[in-house]
Amino acid sequence: MKLSKIKLPYFMNELTLTELDMGIALPKILQAYKPTIDYKGLWIDLEILYNGSFLMTLETKMNLTKLGKEPLGEALKSGEFGKEGFRPRAYYLADSDEESSSAGSSEEDDVPEASGS
Repeated sequence: MKLSKIKLPYFMNELTLTELDMGIALPKILQAYKPTIDYKGLWIDLEILYNGSFLMTLETKMNLTKLGKEPLGEALKSGEFGKEGFRPRAYYLADSDEESSSAGSSEEDDVPEASGS
């Protein structure tokens, strides 16, 4: 999981995964591909099927005394303007349509996508 890539509000500390319960279902390896080695290390690609559910517990700390003390310039960077006016980052994260899956390698995160328009 890439919890460190999630943009958090200025008053919130990092997220920590404290519990992961995968239940009783076992993942099934459908296919394994030939391992490769590069300067980043050993890469093993697997096609995995998991039909179960899981429970994940995240913990963080919030310093609520920082609320309202953010400089205006920082506030503008951590939110957006829309038809309803300014939306703070906390609401922006909750409404985000960005895919939250951790699928894929970190190499995919660094490659910008070309738009068709």
